Amino acid sequence: MRGKFRSSIGVWGLSIVLLITLGTVALSLLGIPFRSPSSAQPTSEPFNEDVSNTKHNLSANPVPNPTLFQELFDPDMERNVKSVDGPQGTTEVCVFCHTPHGASQEGVKIRAPIWNRNLSPAHYQMYDQVWSKSFEAKPNDPGRPTGYSRLCLSCHDGTIALGSLINKPGSGGFDPDGRNPIEMEYPTGQTPAGPPGSIPVGDGATQQATRVLGRDLRNDHPISMRFDTELLSKDHEFVDPGPPIRRPFTQSTPTPLSPLRRATGNSVDVFDSVQCTSCHNPHQVDFPKFLRANRLQSLTFATTQAAKHPGLPGTSAPPQGGGAIICLFCHDKPGWPYNEADLNSHFGDRQTGQFDDSRLKPGATNLHNSETPVVAERACLICHDPHTRQGAVRIMREGVDHFGNVAIEQTCFQCHQPQETSILQAPTRAPDIMTQFFKDREGNGSHGVSPTGSAMDLNLALGHQPVFVDLPTEGVQLGSDNRLPSFFGGPFSEPPNNKILTENAPPTPDTSHVECVDCHNMHRVTRRNRFEGMPGITIRSGIVASTLKSVDERREPYIYEVCLRCHGNTFNNHVREALFTAVGTGKVVQARGNSPVNPALGVNAHGSNKRKEFDPTSVPFYPENFRIQNPADPNGPLVPDPNPPRFNHSFHPVFQPGRNQSGVLNNYTLNMSTPTQQGQFLGRMGLSREKTIHCTDCHNTDLFGTYLGGALPLNRVFGAFGFPTLTSCWDGSQNVSCPDYPGPITFDDTRGTAYRRPTDVPPDIPVNPEATRTASLNDPNTAQGPHGSIYKRILRANYDTKVGTAEQKLCGDVLVVGTCPGGNGKATYNPQNFALCFNCHAEAAFITPAWTDSGPGVENCSKDASGAFIPPKARLTNFYRCETGNVDGQTSGGNLHMLHLVGRTNARCHECHNNVHSNVEAGNTIYVGLNNSNFVANNPGHNLDTHLINFQPNIRGNRSGEGAFDIRGEDHVMWGDGEVVNPTDFSFGHKGPGCNLRCHGFSMDHNTDAHSVINGQK
Repeated sequence: MRGKFRSSIGVWGLSIVLLITLGTVALSLLGIPFRSPSSAQPTSEPFNEDVSNTKHNLSANPVPNPTLFQELFDPDMERNVKSVDGPQGTTEVCVFCHTPHGASQEGVKIRAPIWNRNLSPAHYQMYDQVWSKSFEAKPNDPGRPTGYSRLCLSCHDGTIALGSLINKPGSGGFDPDGRNPIEMEYPTGQTPAGPPGSIPVGDGATQQATRVLGRDLRNDHPISMRFDTELLSKDHEFVDPGPPIRRPFTQSTPTPLSPLRRATGNSVDVFDSVQCTSCHNPHQVDFPKFLRANRLQSLTFATTQAAKHPGLPGTSAPPQGGGAIICLFCHDKPGWPYNEADLNSHFGDRQTGQFDDSRLKPGATNLHNSETPVVAERACLICHDPHTRQGAVRIMREGVDHFGNVAIEQTCFQCHQPQETSILQAPTRAPDIMTQFFKDREGNGSHGVSPTGSAMDLNLALGHQPVFVDLPTEGVQLGSDNRLPSFFGGPFSEPPNNKILTENAPPTPDTSHVECVDCHNMHRVTRRNRFEGMPGITIRSGIVASTLKSVDERREPYIYEVCLRCHGNTFNNHVREALFTAVGTGKVVQARGNSPVNPALGVNAHGSNKRKEFDPTSVPFYPENFRIQNPADPNGPLVPDPNPPRFNHSFHPVFQPGRNQSGVLNNYTLNMSTPTQQGQFLGRMGLSREKTIHCTDCHNTDLFGTYLGGALPLNRVFGAFGFPTLTSCWDGSQNVSCPDYPGPITFDDTRGTAYRRPTDVPPDIPVNPEATRTASLNDPNTAQGPHGSIYKRILRANYDTKVGTAEQKLCGDVLVVGTCPGGNGKATYNPQNFALCFNCHAEAAFITPAWTDSGPGVENCSKDASGAFIPPKARLTNFYRCETGNVDGQTSGGNLHMLHLVGRTNARCHECHNNVHSNVEAGNTIYVGLNNSNFVANNPGHNLDTHLINFQPNIRGNRSGEGAFDIRGEDHVMWGDGEVVNPTDFSFGHKGPGCNLRCHGFSMDHNTDAHSVINGQK
């Protein structure tokens, strides 16, 4: 049989060559120029046709070669529909599609090959711009299939019986209306999808494992669309098809797309369109599913199109000889085989020669039961299915939820779930992202109740479709055309070129949601950059991308710039702000992890504009909150500062290093030989005041945030100058009281320097002598990033946002009026309340006595019990004050952080640093005298930084008569120049910044001691 077909092909091929040659001569003699396709490349790809051994053999006869049939259609062992035996059936094979006489007149119009079937008059829903805004091709006839696709649909849409033929076998079989169809039977027990005798239902038209397509073609690869250089100009991620083939040449003429073919569309003389027959040959048996090329990718990852070939033809499955997967004959994705860009991470690493070895379970992704290729071999068809489930966009495999709604994450979860339930064979596995996302649905153990703040709390919807191609068709700043008014958020203009509508695409707004593809470009992601190919928003509201045509900065975005797509100017469209009135100032403020109804209840954070918060040039929202002493009435009420800051006066160092340049923010580990340069930052990789961090250094999986801390204060032994004996944390080694991964964690070893700024810090990967840590930043199969966490707000470690009130203090987690049980808060100190902070800021800096005074009075400050001077440079915090105990009942110590966190109120960081991102929107804080020349002289650098001090909204001012040093009758929450805020305390020698307020049932009206915050001094 094979020999016959090859011989036939050879004869026909010679005839075609002779006809083409004669035609060329004839055209020349007639004066008509002959134009061969300039980009066509010679090809001699052989193929084998044998329809009798396929499912397209609908005759009553058995298939001649059952082995070949099973190799092609496994797991099906036999045809699931065929003609009945006897007079109501037929033993003819070709008659179900072709007839030598009386063919379809509709078929003649599209030059169908003597078509023996009526074409369906059904109305269809096509895959087009209405369905997918990333679709940029031009339909032949919007809303209707054209060309040879209509021939295929005359069976595959399920509306016409397979035996309904125009010209049935035998004399008198002409039946143009199909009233007496050939009777069909269903050997495998399936039922017809439509009328009796129609194509079997399979799993149904809305499922993947079926070939009844129905009339809704939105879950099928687009057809009846032009594929030409015009499309290439819109989307460069295609192979250049060259000029269309024109008759007298045929669609089998070699082109850059061969062995795939363009077919006719609007003109029967021009082959310029994608139709069903572009990928399928209904007679071919070289590859399963009638494909013209392999549906597996060779593991030879060449970098040029010239190396691409369809594999050797054969009669076994999978085909032998490798070759390119069928998709890549049309699609040219950067980072994929036959493209010079670095390999996509799903293939491996072209630079190191390490290729992915994740292997599929038998039969996964609709493969044969005997096939277990690696992911790289299945390639495109891991994530895409040309005939996928109804409701999935961009033909995403399994891309719907249980209700049939689009859910792209389900495509990713095929691999990115626990290995046991994934499509991957053990021992290979992918990062288990699904479990991370599901943490918000399953609760978070002893740390609270569901939801925890995982990103999946947001709605999953179709509205936004991410940018993958050169033209920013769907928008980079998400929600830009659907902004909800926000008190703190705007107004803001949309970035230029943010959203350019495609031809025929409806102007539907973006929808609040989150999908994997909002942050990851699955086609371009590499092992060194998981955000490769994504666009982002810069700190100045511009567009940054390496892939788009019109950008403000052409490069790969930094991680925080990807976050700003949703968490920037349009935040309120995604994570709503929650507003209430601050007790201390009467200003409108945002709820930031604390509830105005029950302050002791830590809740999920609400939204805010992180772009504005991290932008050093942002102007404070409340400039009237900056006050100075009234020159005309020094002891009277404060007056507005005529020159308030016109810049962001304090922020975490995400865009650039922070304004606080004090030496207490130096790195300790790298300065162990120079004590005067030691600061409070952990990690051997150099985190310091001169460095930057990313959003994902705090917002990440809890796998990398473990911090147990230790018992305090009695069970810790303190060494010289009050430093605890936690040396093993400082020098980078580990014990149970140390962070697992001290410092930033964003840049693991699989990523390198592709998008790391000079000021970014690589992670400190610790040794693991106890071999107890099951997750590693070094392991590319470990889930990383802000997908989900057992801690609220998707934080890598716990950060407790419970707060007290002006009259109530926190004793543990309970609000109490008066003293805590035991007389102070030390019995309820829990380092887990601050575990997030202690991953970078050493706990020792906050709970270690700064020094021991030799006696009362400023003159005895900074001296130990023997009177020896302890220089300020030995301290790890600038928040200190002489004559102040670390714990209630002590008369010395001086570490005010320890007093607040351990010794008196059991306060949380969140009390004084209510917005840990920035002070630019601080509403419940009056900043006093920051430009006072005496204040600057006593505290160099303080006019440039407010130390992220922005008080929580339940703190109020000291009303007249409450404060021991309150002489103005001010009723505001004040922080700043101690000479103005607390003049009496200033006269006692405490010349540092001071606060005057009431919280936790205490009237606070004291200053710290003076210090500098510039040039690494302390």
